[in-house]
Amino acid sequence: MSRSHYQNVFFYYRGPSRKVPSAEAELAVDRQLENNATKALINVLAHSGSETTRCFLREVVELDVDDDGDGFVYSLLGADKEARAARRRHLVGLSMLGMVESGVAGDGDRGVIDAAICLPGELLVAFEVKIGNGVLDSSQLQRHAKTWRICDDHWKCVRWATIYEWAARQRNPALWEEVLKLLPDGDREDLREIHVGQLGLANTAHAQTNWRKRGVNLTTELYSNELQVNMVGWLQDEARRFKHWLVSDGGQRRLKELTDHQLVVYCRQAGNIDKRESGAKPWFQRERVRPLGSSAAGEASREWISSLLDQVDECWEKSAFHLRRTWSKDDVLAEGKGIAREVTDEVERLLPRVREINAATAS
Repeated sequence: MSRSHYQNVFFYYRGPSRKVPSAEAELAVDRQLENNATKALINVLAHSGSETTRCFLREVVELDVDDDGDGFVYSLLGADKEARAARRRHLVGLSMLGMVESGVAGDGDRGVIDAAICLPGELLVAFEVKIGNGVLDSSQLQRHAKTWRICDDHWKCVRWATIYEWAARQRNPALWEEVLKLLPDGDREDLREIHVGQLGLANTAHAQTNWRKRGVNLTTELYSNELQVNMVGWLQDEARRFKHWLVSDGGQRRLKELTDHQLVVYCRQAGNIDKRESGAKPWFQRERVRPLGSSAAGEASREWISSLLDQVDECWEKSAFHLRRTWSKDDVLAEGKGIAREVTDEVERLLPRVREINAATAS
């Protein structure tokens, strides 16, 4: 980023003076929020290393950058004029809707791009940013394109939700990269492919082991207030095997050894369960999920598990299980990078149980 106090993550663009007329002040406040939202994004990229920027450009802007050095230059409210000579030049419009409209009222006559990411001589990515109900104005984007010599087919509109989803995906892969480094070779092989899930509507980033393989698996689920490691039996066959293990003598002994864990029992309902009285057939493509109950693992007796499963309508509902270890947000922040060691220890603790259940499945 070009050297200025705005490179400091604790510095921000200030609002309008009290002397400014109210109509102008309202526009200035909106502009201040846009500038600070843009600054937050650029600060994160600038301080996270070049690999994060390459990942952002590849997955959000859909640009491949072959250069593996640290030569990115980040700027706010403009860019070095030499960036016009970059071999590749692109314009990104960022807003809530990710759409361009014509004749938008507001400050569309502004001629300054909100931010830029450059590789000198090679790449310019210029940004025009709107927040809230702000709409990307075609005339403003055309002026930016003319100023920075960007052709029309090098424009891209991006929604803020896309950036949020991208950012959420970065948290779990980074954790698993560290966990896989710490695990013994045999354990790494048993986990097979680690799949990072899409964010969707739930405010969670999650990753799953043994992707596309039948059997019980492990997941990490990162919420705004906690981190979870789960041993999961979700689909019908896996849940059935998981249940048999839970109520077996061996399973009951193992549960008592897991003093920091909870067993959560879920009910997966057919998406059309509201129509079960009308003679419809159940379908689970858009299933609903509700928890039946949770218990400290060591107190999850056969009787307690059976009492919950007795509530399940086997035609329209299916049971599912999470055996869970949880860290609060404060725990995670206190541990810092050390949380990877704790998650690794948890994976090593649960992996023998995964093998045990899946071996029974295979037989």
